[in-house]
Amino acid sequence: MIRAACVLALSLAVVTACAAPAPRAPVADRRFGAPEVVAPRDVRGGDPCGGLLDSADLVAMGLSTRGRPKVLQTGDRGCDWRTTGGDGYLTLIVIPDRDVLVDTYRTRQYPVFQPIQVAGLPATREQSFVGSMTCTVTVGTAIGQGFISDYTGAASCDGAQRAAEHVALALPPLPG
Repeated sequence: MIRAACVLALSLAVVTACAAPAPRAPVADRRFGAPEVVAPRDVRGGDPCGGLLDSADLVAMGLSTRGRPKVLQTGDRGCDWRTTGGDGYLTLIVIPDRDVLVDTYRTRQYPVFQPIQVAGLPATREQSFVGSMTCTVTVGTAIGQGFISDYTGAASCDGAQRAAEHVALALPPLPG
């Protein structure tokens, strides 16, 4: 009797181990509704404080041409610029190894969530409330990479999106 129970248990273990793996969720489900990037661009070599926004871009947006680099707790690199009037700022964060657009769709941490396009790339505009002085634009540049433009000041979403457009246009195509 004990031997029969052991044989049955062993047989079940073998059948379970050899069974086909559970089907994976379709790609669309794993993206939580985030659109895929059609013409990928590469942020991996992008320096948030140098090269992605040039002096002319910064001046046109009313920002100081001198950015302050920072490293986030996640290890992602960023840069802060103050407005020339000192009443606002722009933060740019480059995320080279995580699909930040998928993360944004999955968490939807702000009540105002608007899918948009930035220079042909899928993106979102988010705010705590309509008319908030802070707006975050998250841009997917390729599978597994992207960047965030966060603007605080008057017309915050316009400022964040305008900065994101300048950055997106400065990025090279993804190799390969």
